[in-house]
Amino acid sequence: MRILAFDSGIERTGYAFFSIDERKYYLENYGCIITKKTDTLQVRIQSLYEDVKQLINKTPVDYFVFEQLFFNINKKTAISVAQAQGALLSLAGKHSLNVYFISPPQIKQTVTGNGNADKKSVQKMVMMLLNIKEAPKLDDTADAIACGLTFCVLSNSSKG
Repeated sequence: MRILAFDSGIERTGYAFFSIDERKYYLENYGCIITKKTDTLQVRIQSLYEDVKQLINKTPVDYFVFEQLFFNINKKTAISVAQAQGALLSLAGKHSLNVYFISPPQIKQTVTGNGNADKKSVQKMVMMLLNIKEAPKLDDTADAIACGLTFCVLSNSSKG
């Protein structure tokens, strides 16, 4: 099984590819899609859609995994995240992909053992667990990796 996890937004969308084989999982690739601030909203959404479409055409996946929207962030950010997720959900529908949402506390709990952990603690554990030598430059990428890692751990634990 292969997944593509996201930390989505209009300005930046972090992504991480994982493969899950039996009881092992592997981080295959990660990065961040950055849209042009000077483009209109609809052009930015279309750009995100097309960029992710290219990614999955090169590396097919079975699941899109998202960090669930958390509403204690400001309204403008929540709307931006929802718009980006909507574009990606449309792409998932077009390609008949499974979709899974994970709450931020569940990611923190799974990765660090503490549902209230801060971003630095999560990133440190992700790097250690996946043997990543250099921290991703953008938080969006690190968050997508943490989201994907959580899905891998949860899916492996459900296999018994």
